[in-house]
Amino acid sequence: MRVYGTVSDVTLALIAHQIDATFGYAVMKPSVERLYPKYPVVFGPVLYSVPIGMATAQDNSTLRSALNIGMIKVTHDGRYDKLSQKYFSADVRCKRGS
Repeated sequence: MRVYGTVSDVTLALIAHQIDATFGYAVMKPSVERLYPKYPVVFGPVLYSVPIGMATAQDNSTLRSALNIGMIKVTHDGRYDKLSQKYFSADVRCKRGS
């Protein structure tokens, strides 16, 4: 097993046949395909859901509340969707029940 410092480093190692496979998040697929259109990178099916979250100190309920309110606002007013499409070309929101 090898550890690479960046997604670019591991992608270039894959293209150079220095490694045979790597773990990658499905959200990376559009970016990899856009950056390396001639290289046949194959992404397998999603094996499990990895929830994404923000961590705060346990006793910092003020910050946690502000973050939660902010996320609710940007999710409901369309900003989250615009950012998701801009940077990932996909809806990257965690779905309930998955």
